[in-house]
Amino acid sequence: MRAAGGHHESSFGELLAADVAEIEFVTQHAVEANFQLAREAVEKNLTSVASNNRLKEGDFHDLRKELLQTRCSLYQEFVKQRRGRPF
Repeated sequence: MRAAGGHHESSFGELLAADVAEIEFVTQHAVEANFQLAREAVEKNLTSVASNNRLKEGDFHDLRKELLQTRCSLYQEFVKQRRGRPF
């Protein structure tokens, strides 16, 4: 009976370890996907502000500069968080 109980505990431990590994994998995948979406949003916004001809005209220089600085700081935060990991 002891051997059967030991075997049962081992199987339970293996199942638990497999479940934990699966949860970690799914969580990491979700984190990566969310990071990529946020990164793309910042890049698109940064590109949009940088290339917007209306913001290059008239007295929008200060506004354009402010918008670009804000977006650049967000992008720099992404880079800092990803240090050592590929984008």
